[in-house]
Amino acid sequence: MKKALTKNQISALSQYLTILRSNFRDKIVDVLLFGSVARGEYDEESDMDILVIVENGDAKFREEVSMASYEPMLRNDVVMSSLVMDKAMYNWHRKYKDPLYNMIKREGIDLWRKPPGFLSMSE
Repeated sequence: MKKALTKNQISALSQYLTILRSNFRDKIVDVLLFGSVARGEYDEESDMDILVIVENGDAKFREEVSMASYEPMLRNDVVMSSLVMDKAMYNWHRKYKDPLYNMIKREGIDLWRKPPGFLSMSE
């Protein structure tokens, strides 16, 4: 049976998305949750894998986007691993059907167009 996201996981994701929308809205293409949490197969040691696709940006900008997850992680006692990738790199992964792309396509949950509150919480 698939495990739903916990209250803390949903809260951390909501806070991270709020920061991204407030600070980087026009530069972000998509935000996807993938990995064991997205599949509902996580345990207490699992992190939340998040792909943030940006229009473009240098390493400093991508680091800023990734670092924006720290405060929500600390507040909610969860671990998020943000992979920040520009659109050109994502399209390369898609073109060559890279294993990372295939996994994200298969199990990714769109967080950018839908708030994480649409996901049910564990009891």
